[in-house]
Amino acid sequence: MRFPFQFPSIRWVLSWVLIIGLFLELSIRLVTAWKEPKGRFIWMLGKNRLELMGQRDGYRFFTGRKNQTVEYGPLRINFNNLGYRSREREILPKAEGQFRIACFGDSVTLGQNQSRYEDTWPGAVEELVNDPPLSKSVEVLNFGMAHYTYSTNLVNLTLIGEYIQPDIVVFLVGPNDFVCLYTREYEADGSHDGQWLLPIADATWGFHPIGNILKKSRVCNLLYGTAARLLVALEGTRLFNFRLSEENLPPRLEKMGDHIGTLCTLSRALGATPVLCTYVYDEGRLREARGDNTEDFLSVLAQVDDTLRGVARKKGAILVEANDQMKDHPEYFLDDFHLSGKGGRKFAQILLSGLRDRGLLPHGASTAAVHTETGD
Repeated sequence: MRFPFQFPSIRWVLSWVLIIGLFLELSIRLVTAWKEPKGRFIWMLGKNRLELMGQRDGYRFFTGRKNQTVEYGPLRINFNNLGYRSREREILPKAEGQFRIACFGDSVTLGQNQSRYEDTWPGAVEELVNDPPLSKSVEVLNFGMAHYTYSTNLVNLTLIGEYIQPDIVVFLVGPNDFVCLYTREYEADGSHDGQWLLPIADATWGFHPIGNILKKSRVCNLLYGTAARLLVALEGTRLFNFRLSEENLPPRLEKMGDHIGTLCTLSRALGATPVLCTYVYDEGRLREARGDNTEDFLSVLAQVDDTLRGVARKKGAILVEANDQMKDHPEYFLDDFHLSGKGGRKFAQILLSGLRDRGLLPHGASTAAVHTETGD
């Protein structure tokens, strides 16, 4: 039997199913974000991502759900009794003879894209520094959290410092610290002006169970990229000042320097050595993503690093600059800033080497600190 029309090929049908599906998903993400603008970082289908993953906790922006394992997209993250990611479920007051390294930062420190805790850089530090096992136990605590900034980390150390009694406080500057330079009316608790751009941008190209697949789709990247640019054009100028003038940037950098300087002073008051780490990033990905704005972007990153160097000199903090050893190795990064498992381990090695060279690690840690991967 012959039909008066020709059936489309399977490839044609599947292609249109994919395209329609992508449009539907994009529409769902935009609608759910639009209908719940006050929820801020919105999970797909109307669920509040922060509600799913974390909870408000005093003056901190939020913490993870304490003593719980949270399914965060395809990942499972264990949160301890303090509300932060760790191997152990309970962080007790420091025992006699124990040595503690407390790590602060944002999602780069949290390792929000890592399934194994050992693939986060604090997890890698703990694994390296205790292999072989030391006579004096070294505990590495991870206080990184998605969306945290230097201000949130200062508040965090103020609240928990007496309890954890760290010997070393490490702060890694992350992409959120860059973004807050551009955020109008920036507040330490995250209550910035502009209530709907962030949730929509987050829902448009946020963390998603099939995110790894979508990010490899040219059609998906085109759709999401176009939507994100449209949203920024519509509302971004109200929330962000992307063209900081030479007059506006220095006061913001000075504010950042003051906050980080206070963090160093507080660390000293707690009996801990402050360690500041400058940005680590994949310059190739940055240039690909930023295009014509790359040089301006890199210029601001360099000014932030200069600010950290000034704070380190003034406060007597240890400064670790790992980017020159990492930026030309794309395998160290998942995107422009977030570290891969290999990148987390490499950063941990650089950090431990810096601590060892200054005699800050307990006896027996030297062998682990100088270990480097072959082929780097």
